[in-house]
Amino acid sequence: MLRVLAVVLALSLPCSAAAQLSAGGTPPGLEPRLAAHLTAKIPVIEMPAVDVAGLQAEDEVNAGRKDIPWRFGHPIHVHLNLANAGVWDTLPGGDRVWRLGIRSPGALSLNLAFDRYDVPPGAELFVRSADGETVLGAFTEANNKPGGQFATSLVPGDELVLEYREPADAPFPGALSLISVTHGYRDVTGYTKFFGESGPCNQNVHCPPLTDGWDDPVRSVVMLTTHNSGFCTGVLLNNTSGDGTPYLLTASHCYSNPAYWVFWFNWESPDCDDPLQSPAHDALTGATLVARDSGSDFALLELSAVPPPEYGVYLAGWDQTGAVPDSATCIHHPSGDIKKITLEGSQISPAGSYWDVGPWDVGTTEGGSSGAPLFDQDHRVIGQLFGGGAACAGQNPNGGIDSYGRFDRSWNGNDPDERLRDWLDPMGLDPDHLDGLDPNTPLAAVDAGVYGIDHPADGSTYCASPVPVEFTLKNHGSETLTSVDVEVRLDGGEWVVTPWSGSLDTHYTEPVALDGLALDPGAHTFELRLSNPNGTDDGNGANDEATAAFDVVDGTGLAVPLVGDFEAEAFPPDGWTLVNGDGAVAWARNNGAGAWGNGTAAAWFENIDEEHLYESDWLMLPRLDLSAAEAPLVLEFDLAYARWSSEYWDQLQVQLSVDCGQSWDVIFDDAGAGLATAPDHEEPFVPEADEWEAVQLALDAAAGEPNVQLGFVNVSGWGNDLWIDNVRVHGGPSDGDADGDGYTEDAGDCDDSDAGVHPAAPELCDDGIDNDCDGAVDDDDSHCLDPGDDDDSTGDDDDTTGDPDDDDDTTEPKDDGGCRCHLSGGSGAGTLALLALPLAAAVLVVRRRR
Repeated sequence: MLRVLAVVLALSLPCSAAAQLSAGGTPPGLEPRLAAHLTAKIPVIEMPAVDVAGLQAEDEVNAGRKDIPWRFGHPIHVHLNLANAGVWDTLPGGDRVWRLGIRSPGALSLNLAFDRYDVPPGAELFVRSADGETVLGAFTEANNKPGGQFATSLVPGDELVLEYREPADAPFPGALSLISVTHGYRDVTGYTKFFGESGPCNQNVHCPPLTDGWDDPVRSVVMLTTHNSGFCTGVLLNNTSGDGTPYLLTASHCYSNPAYWVFWFNWESPDCDDPLQSPAHDALTGATLVARDSGSDFALLELSAVPPPEYGVYLAGWDQTGAVPDSATCIHHPSGDIKKITLEGSQISPAGSYWDVGPWDVGTTEGGSSGAPLFDQDHRVIGQLFGGGAACAGQNPNGGIDSYGRFDRSWNGNDPDERLRDWLDPMGLDPDHLDGLDPNTPLAAVDAGVYGIDHPADGSTYCASPVPVEFTLKNHGSETLTSVDVEVRLDGGEWVVTPWSGSLDTHYTEPVALDGLALDPGAHTFELRLSNPNGTDDGNGANDEATAAFDVVDGTGLAVPLVGDFEAEAFPPDGWTLVNGDGAVAWARNNGAGAWGNGTAAAWFENIDEEHLYESDWLMLPRLDLSAAEAPLVLEFDLAYARWSSEYWDQLQVQLSVDCGQSWDVIFDDAGAGLATAPDHEEPFVPEADEWEAVQLALDAAAGEPNVQLGFVNVSGWGNDLWIDNVRVHGGPSDGDADGDGYTEDAGDCDDSDAGVHPAAPELCDDGIDNDCDGAVDDDDSHCLDPGDDDDSTGDDDDTTGDPDDDDDTTEPKDDGGCRCHLSGGSGAGTLALLALPLAAAVLVVRRRR
């Protein structure tokens, strides 16, 4: 029997218990039998000091605010991975173990965010406290997600250990890259605090007779992390298909990249009294944004995993009429405390896109309640908390009023990603209201459902035929599902039936793969439906069908060389695309600088944006045809970047795909000081002519591929501006490009016999050559670079043309285990590095200052 639902391990913590989807097991470092094979002393990286007093002062200023998340910690931006940190050991059977310690002195808790989590079958990741009393994991390939992000729940104390075990026969090497360590300075998990942290007038959710009848809605309310350092509240919602899709409604102002969110279920007292220690809770990691709009301050997410039956969740109902309710109830997590309930008998009134509610009869709301659902008298959601002045005045509410974004105003919008109706009413029924659903209570004895089409994915592009066909089958019925007919249809043609058989228990899912589709290039529509489950009629036909619209590419990509200098005003250039998942700041053209002082514009990313923390934004090149390009194949670009400070900095990746974006390999990954080409700037960074580096990436691993995609990925750490210019993809010398520099004579190369001469080259002083092909030999000093060393003379011990300080050409070990060879000295010196990257062949990365 195949059950695609991870085992849940309850973890005993010193004063609480938590569970996150994991496979259980014991970290290698806690297995006595392995001690002789493991390095005795684990490397421990200490985080920079955190200004807790300053944070607490800010919290005092923000006390009572509900239009921002309730902050419990300070995220520390890091760039730690399997190559540049930790220690590897090999066990007798060939398995490898990687371990790393992290300490943030004085922290009450630590939690982690990974910007890359991709582990092979059989691999295990554990995160544990230094004393081994708390263990999260094992996290496995079941935790892999399409975007590669992952986050953990909180571990008590100021030190933790990561332990990763990879089997000797792993089909590919795992990738783990840590982007954030959160220093918890508020004891939200109750390891030392006395409950509750919130005001004394708040009421626990299980306190009869006051809370009678509210048990189901209580199960729908979830506490969530945001920015890896703050708490808000959300609510799971039902939809008209009744298929159990885990949609979660919260406030738009709580938004950050939800791939890093951790969702806490069932964190509540079992009765009226506050417990003396933190009660148990369940947790899931990750979600994707579905729709969001600031007008009514809503955000709708879909969780990356279905809450397992043992979580006992409920999907709340809703009302989209806008009718003024007779009474109102809010269920929430005030100030990061356990779940509370707040009641109002009559004082609810519309105020534009919001409801004004209060003064409350029982309880209040606080920071951390943001995004909490407002229920009407029929237990249906009619809004989510935006803000307000309600608070406790001792044991009683203070008489303040709260504002909630109205569900009916969120229902309609200009586009599907700005409204609720497309997602909560997939059947197109347009009901005034919908009641809640217990997804763990079968509606029928026999009920097979389509729980998403994985391939062909809606909105995707495929460059290979046959296109794979994969979907997830779910048993919503009370009987074990043993058979069902799977019918598929392409572009409105004939239905093709494939029988499925197996043994699928109630609430469980199973991936199903069918024969691939041989397709012509163009746009296609794929339909899938289920029939005849267990040889009988389906008890609920609402979840039997799904569709996907997708494209198959027409022909191969563009021939190389490809050159992009961003001088034209149109951005992105023709054939290039932007991927901006959160709809906020994106790559743009900036005419404030060009590489090396040549040109007037470059591609630019403005990272000075707090709301954009840890978001990934793509600038993608057109599809390229490398099937006949002559080796060596190279991607070149000019780079300029400065950090804001040692605490706030950003990351750049270059990723490569040979299957039209269905999978990606990271071929360049640098951040912070390693990425910087100039000193820190505490103002927007605009590079001078000498604050650029030239980067070369070998693409030989993609040789022979007819549809290659490359993308520049900015990962924001609220640092400073990143600049890219003169992007070139080319092969070796060819009939059109004799020197193999990516420029032909038709493209302005004034000397096709010298690879150092082309329109994007830096002009070198005093060499008698028109390096940048602008018609001027040896431009004036403000537009050229000295090719000599630090005594301003040419010649001497030059090891590379244009080296401004070449008296240090030493080679020293690089911290990721490769080689770092200094090609230039001084501040912002470039590097030559051979990186350990997940391509079949090693990728040579060259960075040098001209």
